[in-house]
Amino acid sequence: MHKKVFIFIFCILGGQISAKAQVGYQTDSLYIAALSYYLITCDSNHQKFPHIYPQIDTLFLERTDEIKEVPSVIEGKAIIELTKENFRKTYRKHRNRLTHTKVFPIEIIGSEIEITIIPYHGAWGKKTLSLALSDWTSVYFKYDCDKRSWVFSRVETGGI
Repeated sequence: MHKKVFIFIFCILGGQISAKAQVGYQTDSLYIAALSYYLITCDSNHQKFPHIYPQIDTLFLERTDEIKEVPSVIEGKAIIELTKENFRKTYRKHRNRLTHTKVFPIEIIGSEIEITIIPYHGAWGKKTLSLALSDWTSVYFKYDCDKRSWVFSRVETGGI
C-alpha cells in the first residue's frame, strides 16, 4: 500500500518538474529568438543608416530571471551578461560607458505575445548607474495551432 502511494506521488511530482523544465525551455527559446530578431533589425538599421545606428559586435545583456540560459553568441554577436557581480568591472573595462540592454517579461497583446528589448545608454558614475532611454524594439510571436508552437510575427521599433 505505501509503495503504491509513493509511486503515485513520485509520478505526480515528476510530471510537474518535467512540465516546469519544458516551459522554461520554451520561454528561453522565445527570448533567444527575440534577441536574434532584435540583432538582425540592428544590423539592418546600421546598413541603412550607419551614421545613426552603430554596428553592434557585442551585446551587453542584463541578467534577468526571464532567461535561464543565454548563449555566448547570437547572430554572430558576442553576448556578455551583466550581473550584480560583474557589471562594475564590465563598465570599467569599457570606460564606464556601454549599451546596457534589457529584455522585459513576455506580455500578452491580443492573440500575440510581445517581448520588448531596450538598449539603454549606460554610464557608471561615482557610485551610481545611469541608464538613458532612446529607443526600443518589440518582437511579436503568434501561436500556430498546426505547429503547436509560437512563430515569429513581426518586429516593431520606436524611439524618442
